[in-house]
Amino acid sequence: MSPSSSIVALVTSLITLVASSSLSAELTPFLADHCFDCHDDATQKGGLNLETLAQDFDDAGNIGTWIKVHDRLANGEMPPKKKNRPPAEEKDPFLKEIANSLTEGAKARDAVHGRSTWRRMNRHEYENTIRDLLSAPWLDLKEILPEDGRSHRFSKSGEALDISHVQMARYMEAADHALRSVIAPGNGKHDDRVRRFYAREQPGMTRKVFFNEFNRSVYRSMIPLLGTEAQPGVIDKKQPITVGESDPERRDLEALGVVASSYEPIQPRFDRFKAPFDGFYKIRLMAYSFTAGAIDRKNWIDADRKKAFPGKRYEPVSLYAISRRSQRKLGSVDVFPEAQVAELATHLKRGEMIGPDAARLFRSRPPGPFHNPHATLEGIPGVAYRWLEVEGPFNEVWPPAGHQLLFGTHSINPPKMVPQKGVFNPTDIPAQSRSFLANFISKAYRRPATDEDTAQFLPVIESALSTGSTFSDALIAGYTAVLCSPGFLYFEEPVGPLDDHSLASRLSYFLWNSSPDESLRTIAHEKKLTDAATLRDQTERL
Repeated sequence: MSPSSSIVALVTSLITLVASSSLSAELTPFLADHCFDCHDDATQKGGLNLETLAQDFDDAGNIGTWIKVHDRLANGEMPPKKKNRPPAEEKDPFLKEIANSLTEGAKARDAVHGRSTWRRMNRHEYENTIRDLLSAPWLDLKEILPEDGRSHRFSKSGEALDISHVQMARYMEAADHALRSVIAPGNGKHDDRVRRFYAREQPGMTRKVFFNEFNRSVYRSMIPLLGTEAQPGVIDKKQPITVGESDPERRDLEALGVVASSYEPIQPRFDRFKAPFDGFYKIRLMAYSFTAGAIDRKNWIDADRKKAFPGKRYEPVSLYAISRRSQRKLGSVDVFPEAQVAELATHLKRGEMIGPDAARLFRSRPPGPFHNPHATLEGIPGVAYRWLEVEGPFNEVWPPAGHQLLFGTHSINPPKMVPQKGVFNPTDIPAQSRSFLANFISKAYRRPATDEDTAQFLPVIESALSTGSTFSDALIAGYTAVLCSPGFLYFEEPVGPLDDHSLASRLSYFLWNSSPDESLRTIAHEKKLTDAATLRDQTERL
């Protein structure tokens, strides 16, 4: 047993001894005179036996019972009206003795155990913390985790934030996904040149010119345009879908228009583009509004794909990142009758495509016919797309910050580590394991790592290596264990006054729902945060 744990045990024993020995003479006579008739060992009305109830005000079970005894007597509920009531000169000292004992017991327990309930992060805090830790603000992790419990409508109460094997399995899944998402591929900076993708060259759009999934409705088809003029020859296949590189000027005027907003099964998309790497990108969309011709169908007004005119109003267009598993909104831009470029800066995940949605237009639903409220015999509003440009991913440094936290500036060459410049040296793995792990723990734990912290997780890395894992995969296993440990998931605080690192965490999670930033960590490391003026300055900064 460590010296600190021995002291805690000794203090706890003394509290129990004092509570159980010195109070008996004060409480027992009153209980015998006014309570034991109904609540002794033989009678036990209401299941309460005060004769054998330990006068121990450090025991959690006893405390609740003594609080009830105090409150029932103070409120006049006990003894019952048909029984003789104790006179005030007897009752008041008895109540005071219980109240004082409860108060002193609470103070003694707080001195040993503290008042705060040990709690874990909720899933919103977890996602924010991982994003900041790995410098990856695009990570979506909270949906991987189960819903958090709530107490008094708050999801930050320790009593409601329990943990189970299901949650632990999800934490492991989320951590592994996050760590692998920030690994930089290759041995050098990714090609971040500007790439242009023409609408007429996207399979996700051109198939809606000649065929669409739902009964060839024009509201679910795309209209070939050259400027604001329709191209019926393309629809009839008398003209090519695009002139391509043979006529660059004409190619830049080619567009595909829609007269309805989209939903997932029929959403147009720039699917020749797939984000090569998680990161920050700039997206530029060349688009404009136009007016499609109208056909009177008696019961409704249909769109004429072979007639088009200039647009009459601006239209909002939402841009979505689309993958096989999900679709998420990136933002919205406005397009106008004059063709111009709209730009959006955003984060994309590896493999995501871009899908535009003219959000204000009529949103068709099967089976039809479609009664478009925007349609008149004078024309139907629409949006035309010419091209999409993508620039990025942008990385101020290479490898990116998340990769450097995990592997420094070393490259990852799966599946086998090759000893070469810039790559891990297999002959020095033990020293590298300890160095990388200590640095990661210090960032994750929101306090400097101790030798005990590092020693706790080194066997995870060593075990992975012994079963044939690459060094990078073994490190990922160790990092995953750190991100599933109490030191990361829980707010570990010492009993008594908060130290600077604990205070920094409380302040940051209260105001930011995330871990302390580098500035706050530095001040905490210098032990300046407990200064009142510094604490106020940091609070205002956050």
